[in-house]
Amino acid sequence: MTRRAFTLVEVLLAVFILGIGIISVSALFPAGIVQQRASNDDALGPVVAQHAMGVIRSKVSQDDFGTFEEYGLYDLDGSAPTTIPGDWLWKRPTMYFQEQLDGVGWSDDPFENDAGAIDIFGTLALNKIVISQGLTGFSNNLNVLRFGSEFGRTGLPEDGGESYKIFGIPPNRRKWDPDLNSATPLRLFFDINEDDQPDAGETLVRQPLAIITQQERWWPASPPVRTAEEASGAVLRRPQFAWDCMFRRFEGRILVAVFVYRVSQAGVEPSPYRAAQLQPFLTNPAAQYPTIPALGSFLVFDQPLGTRPPLASIALNRPNAPRASGGDASLDTRADNAVVFGTQATNPFDVTLRQNAWQAPGQLWLDPWNQVHRVVAGRRNGGDGPVVLDRPVTSFPNVPPFNLNESVYPAPGTVQYPTTSYLPLIWYLPVEDPNGVAITPVFVTVMEL
Repeated sequence: MTRRAFTLVEVLLAVFILGIGIISVSALFPAGIVQQRASNDDALGPVVAQHAMGVIRSKVSQDDFGTFEEYGLYDLDGSAPTTIPGDWLWKRPTMYFQEQLDGVGWSDDPFENDAGAIDIFGTLALNKIVISQGLTGFSNNLNVLRFGSEFGRTGLPEDGGESYKIFGIPPNRRKWDPDLNSATPLRLFFDINEDDQPDAGETLVRQPLAIITQQERWWPASPPVRTAEEASGAVLRRPQFAWDCMFRRFEGRILVAVFVYRVSQAGVEPSPYRAAQLQPFLTNPAAQYPTIPALGSFLVFDQPLGTRPPLASIALNRPNAPRASGGDASLDTRADNAVVFGTQATNPFDVTLRQNAWQAPGQLWLDPWNQVHRVVAGRRNGGDGPVVLDRPVTSFPNVPPFNLNESVYPAPGTVQYPTTSYLPLIWYLPVEDPNGVAITPVFVTVMEL
């Protein structure tokens, strides 16, 4: 019996049909990977935030924090809150970008990289400044150009009073200033014999030292580098997530905001992430402030006290301020109230710029009323838009310092400016850090310390 084999045409046709099927199936894999990563982020984001709170609570407690009034500082250049006296808005801790810094990390050996550490109360920066002014303190090797403070390199107050300076969150003077005299120079207590007493050669406690290293802000948390082999990269630590935090006093209690995010470098092997300083740090005015989270302001920079944005903020386009009335400036049309006005497709648009990153897809914002907003439809280029939130902005009264001054701004009904409740300030994550590392928001939460 003669057996008939497959012809070349039949084989090619079968391969062609099989290829179409394989291509169709393979197209599902990228979407599946994205969905799996999103599910992983949703599951682990709250876990990392709880881990972050555990680290923070091991460093500080409620009674470690004070008020700006204890230091003779009122209004904070128009950014004082509108809750009860003594409260203050969200503040970022001092951030150090120096690779080798005395008093940071497991040891002062050169094996350990100290860059990216945060100092909740800015104590090392304060000590460096007061010593440079001829006051007594505990010395360190901090380069005064390699740190970022909420109040810049000069601290608060900006002029004079070096012994009163604040570079981070205000500590509680009732607890940390033994003689309860705010005119006493602030110094770091160096308890040589560990007897908790200011003996000869030691200095009184003026401010706590609460430092969280970059390794402690990785998840899974990484142990400190203790050997040259680890420092050389032979033992590579790759954090799956990183986190940063902010603090505020709200109705007399300290709240903590935790920002969880993923980091990745396109086209290269993952490497340990460290918060980076804006460049060039010698001449860039923004390099003297913390880089993450970013603080964006829709307030006008050239207005008098009461309407000015905080010192460390990035100027955002005020007509685009997210508002309760949505895309058409009308509360009555609820269908578009989750749309951000003025974010329709335009050209050009670069989402990697820090002033545009708040519009990126998946972005998370924190507002002055402790609410978190997610961008469900965002912009990456000039062809995208508008920005859509997961829910409309809550209608809050725009009381000072966030009220509209109608003698300066257009009258109600002018759609170019918000005439209903809007967000004057937002804290968000940049989509790219100064080293070109991609940052993907994962989770943001607010918890009481």
